[in-house]
Amino acid sequence: MPVKTLTTDRLVLRPPCLEDAEALFERYAGDPGVTHFLTWPTHQSIEETIAFLRSKWSPESPKSRWVLCVDGDEAPSGMISAIHDGHTRTLGYALSKTLWGQGVMTEATRLVAEHLWRDPTVWRIDAHTHVDNVGSQRVLEKAGFRREGVLRRAFKIARCGDIPQDAVMYSQTRDDLNRTPAPEGDAGR
Repeated sequence: MPVKTLTTDRLVLRPPCLEDAEALFERYAGDPGVTHFLTWPTHQSIEETIAFLRSKWSPESPKSRWVLCVDGDEAPSGMISAIHDGHTRTLGYALSKTLWGQGVMTEATRLVAEHLWRDPTVWRIDAHTHVDNVGSQRVLEKAGFRREGVLRRAFKIARCGDIPQDAVMYSQTRDDLNRTPAPEGDAGR
Protein backbone atom coordinates (compact mmCIF):
# COMPACT_ATOMS: atom_id res chain seq x y z
CA MET A 1 0.00 0.00 0.00
CA PRO A 2 1.51 3.38 -0.98
CA VAL A 3 2.35 5.81 1.79
CA LYS A 4 0.26 8.97 1.70
CA THR A 5 1.83 12.43 2.05
CA LEU A 6 0.66 14.11 5.28
CA THR A 7 0.77 17.85 5.96
CA THR A 8 0.25 20.54 8.59
CA ASP A 9 0.90 24.27 8.29
CA ARG A 10 4.62 23.74 8.89
CA LEU A 11 5.27 20.05 8.14
CA VAL A 12 5.24 17.86 5.07
CA LEU A 13 5.63 14.14 5.77
CA ARG A 14 6.24 12.32 2.49
CA PRO A 15 7.61 8.98 1.33
CA PRO A 16 11.43 8.86 1.24
CA CYS A 17 13.44 8.68 -1.97
CA LEU A 18 17.13 8.11 -2.73
CA GLU A 19 17.57 11.82 -3.43
CA ASP A 20 16.96 12.41 0.31
CA ALA A 21 20.14 10.55 1.30
CA GLU A 22 22.45 13.55 1.48
CA ALA A 23 20.12 15.62 3.68
CA LEU A 24 19.29 12.63 5.90
CA PHE A 25 22.98 11.85 6.37
CA GLU A 26 23.95 15.45 7.13
CA ARG A 27 20.97 16.28 9.33
CA TYR A 28 20.56 13.18 11.47
CA ALA A 29 21.83 9.77 10.28
CA GLY A 30 25.48 10.86 10.50
CA ASP A 31 25.08 12.67 13.83
CA PRO A 32 25.99 10.56 16.90
CA GLY A 33 23.97 12.94 19.08
CA VAL A 34 20.82 12.01 17.18
CA THR A 35 21.54 8.29 16.78
CA HIS A 36 22.64 7.84 20.42
CA PHE A 37 19.45 5.96 21.39
CA LEU A 38 18.65 4.32 18.03
CA THR A 39 18.84 0.64 17.13
CA TRP A 40 21.15 1.29 14.18
CA PRO A 41 24.64 2.82 14.29
CA THR A 42 25.58 6.33 13.22
CA HIS A 43 26.22 6.34 9.49
CA GLN A 44 29.84 7.04 8.60
CA SER A 45 29.17 7.97 4.96
CA ILE A 46 26.40 8.97 2.63
CA GLU A 47 26.79 5.54 1.02
CA GLU A 48 25.55 3.97 4.27
CA THR A 49 22.51 6.22 4.19
CA ILE A 50 21.82 5.26 0.57
CA ALA A 51 22.11 1.56 1.47
CA PHE A 52 19.80 2.15 4.45
CA LEU A 53 17.19 3.77 2.20
CA ARG A 54 17.42 0.92 -0.30
CA SER A 55 17.14 -1.90 2.23
CA LYS A 56 15.11 -0.62 5.15
CA TRP A 57 12.79 1.72 3.31
CA SER A 58 11.74 -0.48 0.43
CA PRO A 59 8.08 -0.37 -0.67
CA GLU A 60 7.78 -4.08 0.20
CA SER A 61 8.56 -3.42 3.87
CA PRO A 62 5.69 -3.92 6.36
CA LYS A 63 6.07 -0.30 7.45
CA SER A 64 4.77 3.12 6.61
CA ARG A 65 7.70 5.53 6.37
CA TRP A 66 7.88 9.26 6.00
CA VAL A 67 10.62 11.86 5.88
CA LEU A 68 9.91 15.18 7.64
CA CYS A 69 10.26 18.44 5.77
CA VAL A 70 9.85 21.56 7.91
CA ASP A 71 8.81 25.13 7.11
CA GLY A 72 8.96 24.80 3.33
CA ASP A 73 12.42 23.19 3.25
CA GLU A 74 12.14 20.40 0.68
CA ALA A 75 15.17 18.59 2.13
CA PRO A 76 14.15 16.31 5.01
CA SER A 77 15.31 16.90 8.57
CA GLY A 78 14.09 13.65 10.07
CA MET A 79 11.94 10.58 9.67
CA ILE A 80 9.07 8.75 11.28
CA SER A 81 7.87 5.21 10.62
CA ALA A 82 5.11 2.86 11.71
CA ILE A 83 5.69 -0.89 11.74
CA HIS A 84 2.50 -2.79 10.86
CA ASP A 85 1.90 -5.85 13.06
CA GLY A 86 -1.69 -7.06 13.00
CA HIS A 87 -3.87 -4.55 14.85
CA THR A 88 -0.84 -2.63 16.20
CA ARG A 89 1.35 0.07 14.69
CA THR A 90 4.71 0.76 16.38
CA LEU A 91 6.28 4.17 15.82
CA GLY A 92 9.94 5.07 15.49
CA TYR A 93 11.45 8.46 14.71
CA ALA A 94 14.57 10.62 14.53
CA LEU A 95 15.02 14.37 14.05
CA SER A 96 17.88 16.76 13.39
CA LYS A 97 19.20 18.30 16.62
CA THR A 98 18.67 21.77 15.13
CA LEU A 99 14.91 21.20 15.50
CA TRP A 100 14.82 19.65 18.97
CA GLY A 101 12.64 21.48 21.49
CA GLN A 102 10.43 23.13 18.85
CA GLY A 103 7.52 20.68 18.94
CA VAL A 104 8.30 19.33 15.46
CA MET A 105 8.36 15.65 16.39
CA THR A 106 5.34 15.99 18.67
CA GLU A 107 3.41 17.51 15.76
CA ALA A 108 4.63 14.79 13.37
CA THR A 109 3.74 12.03 15.86
CA ARG A 110 0.22 13.43 16.31
CA LEU A 111 -0.20 13.71 12.53
CA VAL A 112 0.91 10.13 11.90
CA ALA A 113 -1.28 8.81 14.74
CA GLU A 114 -4.32 10.66 13.34
CA HIS A 115 -3.58 9.10 9.95
CA LEU A 116 -3.15 5.60 11.39
CA TRP A 117 -6.42 5.82 13.36
CA ARG A 118 -8.32 6.19 10.07
CA ASP A 119 -7.72 2.46 9.53
CA PRO A 120 -10.52 0.68 11.45
CA THR A 121 -8.35 -2.44 11.87
CA VAL A 122 -5.84 -0.52 14.04
CA TRP A 123 -6.53 -0.85 17.76
CA ARG A 124 -3.17 0.16 19.22
CA ILE A 125 -0.34 2.56 18.37
CA ASP A 126 2.76 2.27 20.52
CA ALA A 127 6.36 3.38 20.79
CA HIS A 128 9.20 2.59 23.13
CA THR A 129 12.19 4.67 24.04
CA HIS A 130 15.35 4.14 26.06
CA VAL A 131 14.77 4.86 29.75
CA ASP A 132 17.31 7.72 29.61
CA ASN A 133 15.80 9.35 26.51
CA VAL A 134 13.69 11.91 28.36
CA GLY A 135 13.22 14.08 25.26
CA SER A 136 11.56 11.25 23.35
CA GLN A 137 9.40 10.43 26.35
CA ARG A 138 8.17 14.05 26.40
CA VAL A 139 7.38 13.87 22.67
CA LEU A 140 5.14 10.86 23.25
CA GLU A 141 3.45 12.33 26.32
CA LYS A 142 2.74 15.63 24.54
CA ALA A 143 1.42 13.70 21.54
CA GLY A 144 -1.18 12.05 23.78
CA PHE A 145 0.46 8.69 24.43
CA ARG A 146 0.17 7.04 27.84
CA ARG A 147 3.13 5.59 29.68
CA GLU A 148 2.57 1.89 30.27
CA GLY A 149 5.75 1.02 32.10
CA VAL A 150 9.34 -0.13 31.74
CA LEU A 151 10.22 -3.10 29.56
CA ARG A 152 13.33 -4.57 31.14
CA ARG A 153 16.15 -5.57 28.78
CA ALA A 154 13.71 -5.18 25.89
CA PHE A 155 15.75 -3.82 22.99
CA LYS A 156 19.25 -3.25 21.74
CA ILE A 157 20.71 0.07 20.70
CA ALA A 158 23.72 0.17 18.44
CA ARG A 159 26.13 1.89 20.84
CA CYS A 160 25.56 -0.80 23.51
CA GLY A 161 26.28 -3.79 21.29
CA ASP A 162 24.62 -7.03 22.35
CA ILE A 163 23.53 -5.82 25.79
CA PRO A 164 19.74 -5.33 25.79
CA GLN A 165 18.55 -2.05 27.29
CA ASP A 166 15.50 -1.06 29.32
CA ALA A 167 12.77 0.80 27.45
CA VAL A 168 9.75 2.84 28.45
CA MET A 169 6.61 1.78 26.56
CA TYR A 170 3.98 4.32 25.54
CA SER A 171 0.71 3.68 23.74
CA GLN A 172 -2.61 4.93 22.51
CA THR A 173 -5.51 2.55 22.07
CA ARG A 174 -8.76 3.05 20.25
CA ASP A 175 -10.33 3.26 23.74
CA ASP A 176 -8.19 6.33 24.50
CA LEU A 177 -9.45 8.36 21.54
CA ASN A 178 -12.45 9.77 23.40
CA ARG A 179 -10.90 10.19 26.84
CA THR A 180 -10.20 13.61 28.30
CA PRO A 181 -6.47 14.46 28.15
CA ALA A 182 -4.59 14.53 31.45
CA PRO A 183 -3.51 17.95 32.73
CA GLU A 184 -0.02 19.07 31.67
CA GLY A 185 2.59 17.20 33.70
CA ASP A 186 0.24 14.29 34.50
CA ALA A 187 0.67 12.35 31.26
CA GLY A 188 0.69 8.64 31.83
CA ARG A 189 -0.18 8.76 35.51
